Amino acid sequence: MARRKNTTPAQIINHLRKAEVELANGKTVREVCKGLEISEHTYYRWEVQRNTSYYWHKLSVSPSETRVAYMRYGPGDRPFEDAVICLADFDVAARTIPAHVQVTAPNPDVVCEYPRWTKDEKYLVYDCNESGRFQVYAYRLSDGFVRRLSPNPSVDSQFGNFYGIPK
Repeated sequence: MARRKNTTPAQIINHLRKAEVELANGKTVREVCKGLEISEHTYYRWEVQRNTSYYWHKLSVSPSETRVAYMRYGPGDRPFEDAVICLADFDVAARTIPAHVQVTAPNPDVVCEYPRWTKDEKYLVYDCNESGRFQVYAYRLSDGFVRRLSPNPSVDSQFGNFYGIPK
């Protein structure tokens, strides 16, 4: 797929309108994205951002494509000052996100980022520097329990793997 840079808001809206027509005519999201020469990730990110005043960044679609996790911030001039990790159900057919759950609390001194799903979708894993160093955490969806996965709290540890997640 060709990589596009600096897509204008007008171009994004044009792509989303074309996608809407093609989806209504029975094409899959994958087929539509291929025709528009964009990734599915880009399509979902644009679709989610279309009707919100907040910025959605580092979007992660669950393996079943029924949920999304993302870093949300804004509106404002200081993008990461109030950033939080959120997750939400995702209605693919309607392309809507009815409600979200805030996983982390806003804190201007802390950056939480790069949410991603475990294959079984029981945990949301993300990086956070609340201890002064970036560490990897797992958020259990069933009860909201958070566990640090990084083995050494005195060493920066970002972009973690899924080792150490409780069963």
